[in-house]
Amino acid sequence: MMPDNALAFVISLVAGIVAGVVFFGGLWFTVQRVLVVRHPALLMMASLVVRAAIVLAIFAVSSDGEAMRILASLSGFLLVRFVMVRHFEPQSKSL
Repeated sequence: MMPDNALAFVISLVAGIVAGVVFFGGLWFTVQRVLVVRHPALLMMASLVVRAAIVLAIFAVSSDGEAMRILASLSGFLLVRFVMVRHFEPQSKSL
């Protein structure tokens, strides 16, 4: 990898991390609000559409159509998913 390719790869990775935080943070926020809104199904669908559009836009801009940069963005996205799942995992109760 050449230095500018490495920089583009790192930028795509960071963009994927940002996309993951936006997507999964938005999901967490939506789930917290779903019990107090009048139309929860509408909230869930609108949230999904907005979060997906933002993530796809971030991926498109950061990858510039290059496969390795798309994979870097996806890697950052999945890293955030892994961390958030581990963080918000229910604690097992000992009997």
